Amino acid sequence: GICLMGSMDIKISGAVDGQHAVHIDGALSHHIAEDDVAGLLVKTHDNRWRKDPDAGAKIGKKLYALLNRNAGILQRIVDDARAADEDTHLRFQVPFELTQLPFE
Repeated sequence: GICLMGSMDIKISGAVDGQHAVHIDGALSHHIAEDDVAGLLVKTHDNRWRKDPDAGAKIGKKLYALLNRNAGILQRIVDDARAADEDTHLRFQVPFELTQLPFE
């Protein structure tokens, strides 16, 4: 199973057949559509999110929703860490073309 506390590796693969595979700690979690990711990338191009908290929050919420798709896995990680009063460190590994997304 997936360890929900401590540190966690989240890897997003390059797109294959229009889908990016999302792996959590080495296990396939789910896929996200390349079109959904491309839509977020367009919103980052003007860099407004870096200075405008509202613009950053909108992109962050959409990115979170994409990563949280598999039965709310990301929310479960956060909730379990809070319940145990521990920090969880998420390490993202993404293809170069996705590095403009605000994962922080």
